[in-house]
Amino acid sequence: MCDIAQQLGISVSTVSKAMKGSYDVSQATQKRVMELVRKLDYEPNRHAQSLYHKRSYTIGVVVPELDNNFFGAIIRGMENIAYKKGYNLMICQSSESTDRELSDIRNLINNQVDGLVLALASETEDLRYLEKLLKRGFPIVLIDRGNEELSAPQILVDDFGGAVEATEHLIRSGCQRLAHLAGPPQLYNAQKRQEGFEETCRKHSLPQYTTRHCAFNMEDSFQAARQLLEENESIDGVFAASDRIAIGAMTAAKEMGKKIPEDISIIGFSDLKYSKLLEPSLTTLAQPAVEMGKKAIQELLQHIEDENRPEPKKYVFKTKLVIRKSTRSCPVPSDVPELTS
Repeated sequence: MCDIAQQLGISVSTVSKAMKGSYDVSQATQKRVMELVRKLDYEPNRHAQSLYHKRSYTIGVVVPELDNNFFGAIIRGMENIAYKKGYNLMICQSSESTDRELSDIRNLINNQVDGLVLALASETEDLRYLEKLLKRGFPIVLIDRGNEELSAPQILVDDFGGAVEATEHLIRSGCQRLAHLAGPPQLYNAQKRQEGFEETCRKHSLPQYTTRHCAFNMEDSFQAARQLLEENESIDGVFAASDRIAIGAMTAAKEMGKKIPEDISIIGFSDLKYSKLLEPSLTTLAQPAVEMGKKAIQELLQHIEDENRPEPKKYVFKTKLVIRKSTRSCPVPSDVPELTS
């Protein structure tokens, strides 16, 4: 690396930053460095780099579950950027457990990761450990599941706006007695989806609407949906806070002899891969998971590599309504008013 720096008349640290594609090195300098690297067939010593820069070039990632293709897509987006910048990912699964999440984070810290991307577990309410890490200057980016109390960059989707769009779609298709199967009440994204649903119902002065909470899984949502439909037989539209919750609702409705969407329309949130393969296929809100993953890594690396760390920002990605066969067809006027949170 010293030879490259001497030949180009720049510092060793600039060479190192250029090889990692750092933000504070111009594209022209990066191009000169990489051309010489290829010419010399230079292979950096990772261990020496780690010692010199006091970094492990490893990023910790903690998500609630790995078999959910939404989080899988987020990880793909992160991995693409991390690889190009010379970083590796160390991935953990919290299984929605606060204790496991805390254990995962501590293990990652002990393995000297340079920063952390975290999607909070649905059980998590005590944020003291994360607050301590942030006060020490440890880089953390929250993804998908935000939190108003933590001063960290947050990569989110417009949960409120997506819920408004989903509820508007149910109403336009003729549904009048709506229900929302919400996620765990302590989660930021579940709260925003509930707010969007309820505000839209009030705006349209619907005669009856109801909200019931459940876990983000098919088993719990099946029980919640069955109980809800037994208590309120007139419900003709359900907005579920996730596709898995929607599948639980669809299963419960079918077992009760209801036809989808003739008797009851159901809409989800996430657009999981198998949602289009269901019978009927699931109307849902797609989230740009890969782009969210890319943005999370870009933001984290900026906080890792920039000595003058920027103020933490909140980035909100738009959802997209994907209309399939689990909801009745309806006109889609271009002048439907939007609600804002």
